[in-house]
Amino acid sequence: TVNAGEVAVTFKAGNLAVLPPGRHYIEAIDHTFDDFLSTQQLSIRLTPPEDGRGKENELLTCETKDLVSIGIRADVFYRISDPEQAIMKVGREFIPELVKDTSIATLNNIIRSTALGEIAQSSQPSAQSEAEHATKVQATQAMGEAGTPLFFDKAHDQFLAKLHDDFKARYGLEITNIRIEQFKILDKALSQSIAGQAIKTAATQSELANLEGQTQIATQQQERDVRLQQLAAEAEARRVQIKADSEKAQAEALAEAQRVRS
Repeated sequence: TVNAGEVAVTFKAGNLAVLPPGRHYIEAIDHTFDDFLSTQQLSIRLTPPEDGRGKENELLTCETKDLVSIGIRADVFYRISDPEQAIMKVGREFIPELVKDTSIATLNNIIRSTALGEIAQSSQPSAQSEAEHATKVQATQAMGEAGTPLFFDKAHDQFLAKLHDDFKARYGLEITNIRIEQFKILDKALSQSIAGQAIKTAATQSELANLEGQTQIATQQQERDVRLQQLAAEAEARRVQIKADSEKAQAEALAEAQRVRS
């Protein structure tokens, strides 16, 4: 019985025969069972080769476009979409090695063509088909919107999309995702310098925010003072007008009284 999420690798008369999930009966003498092969999503940690002491480094060392050495901890996720093709083209035991080595080479190329300041800008870490990306770009352009890059930037995204399509077409393997968990500058002096610069930038931004707040307060205070002066001037004008009207009315009343007496 072959369970869901795997296939059975068998050979019949020397030819590969992949059995899908379900119950199968092997009765022929020349039909032999080899092993089960998972078709579920699998992951591989991208680590460099073992050093001379037989220990694996924790981080994959890459060099940026501006020659800065960085360490990256990343996992690549893949699945076997066509077991027969993968076994015939790669070999069951060599599939993880192929995925790992090609992914390391791809990631190194991406980092090598990217400046340090752009490394962390990953808008969508999942690998996508180039055809799917083109379809999405056409849809967004039809709506008058800008297309969204897939991974790091457009050039690198296209490179990963070609890797995704190429693996699926050539080997029956589907690269489904690449997840970068940690990014570290290996040069301690440069790392400390960048950290110090970040602190200075944060302090400057805070100071600018405070100055902007103080400016707004001062502007509001000035506007309030001007408004109070306007109100005071309007009140004084009304008082003068009322006084003038009262004096005019009194004068007219006095003149009318004198006219009546005469």
